[in-house]
Amino acid sequence: MPTLKFDEPTHTYTLDGKILPSVTQVLKPLYDFSGIPPEVLERKRQIGTAVHKAIELDLLDDLDPASLAPEVAPYFAAWTRFKAEFRPESQGGGSEVRVHTASYAGTVDLITGRVGHSDTWVIDFKTSAQVGPVVALQTAAYAYAAHEMGAVPHGPKRAALHLLPTGLYKLIEHKDRADTSIFLSLLNVFNWRAQNGC
Repeated sequence: MPTLKFDEPTHTYTLDGKILPSVTQVLKPLYDFSGIPPEVLERKRQIGTAVHKAIELDLLDDLDPASLAPEVAPYFAAWTRFKAEFRPESQGGGSEVRVHTASYAGTVDLITGRVGHSDTWVIDFKTSAQVGPVVALQTAAYAYAAHEMGAVPHGPKRAALHLLPTGLYKLIEHKDRADTSIFLSLLNVFNWRAQNGC
């Protein structure tokens, strides 16, 4: 069984010694942050990282809510509201799941079911001001890789969980089956550029 390793400082995935591109790297050309000041991007990145960590610890029943920074607390309140209403089945082991194919890798924020339902969900958390259409390709990539590994059934439900600074949330479901083929096309372009030094 191939072994996937992840190096946190360099954000590098390796599969049996072979470096794999991340889902984020493949999708990078579709994002344009040129109009956003670098200090704003960095601040939002730090908040997003802290929110992700808080949710991970919460799912492991290892979070002290009093430890949350004031700028993180509203997003966590949104997560708490989502958790109460959605009722995810997986309270441990379903968050920050590393997935891969032979060609790429990534980390899924949450793979879960719902209490009383048979569906499996692949969910990505977002704390950005807007959630654009590229995120649908991201969840498709995660779902495809998770299915390849046998972690989810074919065609799981996919969504972005948009956590808002108001303490509210939006669950944005991704239903377009073409998302997977579009991501794989982008992966082919990524690999072509890498092979040809473009």
